[in-house]
Amino acid sequence: MGLLRRIRNVFMQDRLRREVDEELADHLACAFEAGRSREEATRALGSPLRHREASLDARLWTILDSLGADAVFVWRQLRRRPAVTAAAVASLAMAIGSATTGFLLVDAVLLRPLPVRAPHELQVAVYTRADRNGMPDEDDTFSYPQFRELRETAGSKAELAAVSYPAPVDLVVGAAADTEKAQRQFVSGNYFGMLGLQPTLGRLLGPDDDRTPGGHPVAVLSHDYWRRRFGGGAGALGSTVRFHDVVYTVVGVAPHGFTGTDPGTRIDVFFPVIQNVRTLGNRGWGWLRLLARVRPDTPLETLRASLDARYKRSGAEWVAKWPAWGLQKQKDMVLRSEIRLHSAAAGVSRAQRHYRQPLWILSGVALLVLLIACANVANLLAAQADARRRELAVRVSLGAGAGRLVQMVLVECLALGAAATVTGAALAAWMTPQVVQMLQLPQDPLQLDVAPGLRALLFSAVLASSITVLLALAPALRAHGVQPAAALKGEGALGRRRLMYVLAAVQVAFCVGVYFVTGLFLATLEAVTRQPAGFQANGVLLLETYVRGGERASLPIAAWREAEAALRNVPGVQSASLAGWGLFSGNVWSDEIQLAEGVTADTIPYFLAVDSGWIQTMQVALLAGRDLDRYDRAPGVDGKGKGLARQVIVNQAFARQYFQGQNPVGRQFFKPALRRAPSLCTVVGYVADFRYRDLREANRPTVLVPFEQGGEATFVVRAPETAAPALRAALRKSNPELFVTSVTGQEELVRQQTVRERLLAKLSAFFSAAALVLAAVGLYGVLHYTVLLRRREIGIRLALGAGRGSISLLVGTEMLLMVAVGACAGLAAGLASERLLSALLFGVNAQDPRVIAWPLTVVALTAVCAAAPPILSALRIDPAAILRCE
Repeated sequence: MGLLRRIRNVFMQDRLRREVDEELADHLACAFEAGRSREEATRALGSPLRHREASLDARLWTILDSLGADAVFVWRQLRRRPAVTAAAVASLAMAIGSATTGFLLVDAVLLRPLPVRAPHELQVAVYTRADRNGMPDEDDTFSYPQFRELRETAGSKAELAAVSYPAPVDLVVGAAADTEKAQRQFVSGNYFGMLGLQPTLGRLLGPDDDRTPGGHPVAVLSHDYWRRRFGGGAGALGSTVRFHDVVYTVVGVAPHGFTGTDPGTRIDVFFPVIQNVRTLGNRGWGWLRLLARVRPDTPLETLRASLDARYKRSGAEWVAKWPAWGLQKQKDMVLRSEIRLHSAAAGVSRAQRHYRQPLWILSGVALLVLLIACANVANLLAAQADARRRELAVRVSLGAGAGRLVQMVLVECLALGAAATVTGAALAAWMTPQVVQMLQLPQDPLQLDVAPGLRALLFSAVLASSITVLLALAPALRAHGVQPAAALKGEGALGRRRLMYVLAAVQVAFCVGVYFVTGLFLATLEAVTRQPAGFQANGVLLLETYVRGGERASLPIAAWREAEAALRNVPGVQSASLAGWGLFSGNVWSDEIQLAEGVTADTIPYFLAVDSGWIQTMQVALLAGRDLDRYDRAPGVDGKGKGLARQVIVNQAFARQYFQGQNPVGRQFFKPALRRAPSLCTVVGYVADFRYRDLREANRPTVLVPFEQGGEATFVVRAPETAAPALRAALRKSNPELFVTSVTGQEELVRQQTVRERLLAKLSAFFSAAALVLAAVGLYGVLHYTVLLRRREIGIRLALGAGRGSISLLVGTEMLLMVAVGACAGLAAGLASERLLSALLFGVNAQDPRVIAWPLTVVALTAVCAAAPPILSALRIDPAAILRCE
């Protein structure tokens, strides 16, 4: 008999029986025609039942028949208990959805290999340094001269390519009059070739596009941008895009699926790195990330050592050219740095650096919720197994083997796990975009491919299998070890209760741990949000502006001030000023100083170039002295190369650091420079502390210097958001050479400072709510089952005169004990996790009594609410009914 027919017979048993009966009837008819009697023919053919059973060998395997019977039986059992079934499926679905969401995010940001040739061979170069708090850290920003040196050093050991950080810019496509937002990236000519990519259309950038600085105005479009902007037509080749007043010709389209090597950002347009002329000769301007494809026969340590030797040697030569006076801390940092190599198989991006630890921690929290759900459902199934213990005993007495009982339990758990997995996958499909939306920044949106793929399907399959095994473990062991005599007598209840108590205590421990971590994240969000910025961000617009005419274009301060005056005349504008960049924009300028008395300090001050009126516009408190005026100039040199005295403004942190907190107005200090004599700066103004680039960072010594000239600047305007179009128009009318790249609200930049904290707080709060509900259901189920098992004992106690208080104490004591044990274990785990979470915490101490009391109080109240219904049920037991049953 064919295999397909055997498989068909497994699922068409009624048809098989009919065929057997029809064949027997034919044989009987033939016997009658031959003259035999019915009794004689029936005796010769045998029992129809025997023939039906003998037809089992016409099926695929006997086990499939039993599995089919178990599936039908389990379906009926689940339908008989809709409340229990719904609770089990909902609990698991919530946990599976959370775990799947965590996996999709971690996979999209951290794990998914790049769609390039042999991604495992890719490495990214970083160098060691100290972070802003003086702790060891790593950075991956290199200058163009460093890239050329290290590429030459790598030689035949590896191929190095340079990639700039992606940035949102305003592009003018073709002959369009208006600009449009796009993500741009500068790459070296060997970038696409090193990745092994082939163009969809035209050609990609090559080594010939790296020859002449500013001499290769060509661009490559990403496949997504080509389809979105040009409709996927061949007419995109030869079209133009204008960026920073340079017209680039589109020469090709990148392959489908490749949107750059920065997970979280989809690049729209690639430009040759040689086109960023302004930065090519500046060794101190780090703006490139270095990717390396290591040759298979080259040991990684050999490559790292050669790159490190060259990096240190060139760094020492560079520092030797600095002036002997000042800049000692910067010199030490350069001399102590060393090169390291890390895998770039999944790409390298700021999103990875920013969200790596939060995503792993949230995934761990989701795993805890999943374990709580598994323990919860395991308790429910264990209770159901105990309720069916007499049934199982009867099955064993009738000849059912232990394996058959275990199989039945596995089928039930598999059905629950499958239903929960499907529901959880649907929940994850809804949750994941919501989580991604929490990470969005208006100026730099996070773009992730979180569509379920093969990896997500494999994860779901492994998760479903693991859950089935976990759920079936305890019931299967009980089914395997069932003793008919003991089960029929009702023995063994104590041991079963103990296992359920252990699982309930584990749920409480996990719940307390999750709530403890959530409390830390909520306290951190509150602490960061309440940090005083030192300025009034509400109602301030930042107009990032550059000068048309190429990378070297620049305007004097007089031209910038004319445009500034035009902005003041726009209706609704209260005040306007000028700065090198906005606060919290990500830009920073730090430099060493030395007092005239020779005093130095460990903290390097921040510098910011501003024009007069900036203090008023930002509403920074002026404590003493005056604001800058149009006659003040930035620290510079005269025509003979001698340092000039200039006027500056400093903040309170500067005064504390260098002048023992005294009024610094009139005091002087020197600001060293790399290629000129140090400048003598005189303090003319004293302002309150304000945050420069990060709400988490302590107030740093900050120096405001006069803005003089430049090719880029940011207009700081106090005006309503609706005035943005009018401000753009006024600026364009005032000076056609000025081009506004973006208009951003200062309040939005401040809000962006808490994106990570809000993500952690919201998601951990969601997980905590889920864990609390699951723990409450678990505790209720255990106590309710305990009351059922002890119903006879409680009835007898009530008949003998026991009071309501003693009965409540009898029922709740064991629960109180398991909650206390679980809470202590969870609290200990939470306190131990402080070191792991320290980098994500701010302004909160894990040993703070309020932080400790928070999870304990919530879990205690939950336990009380979960215990109330079973205790009331115990108090309503009728002693007379119990005694009549006895």
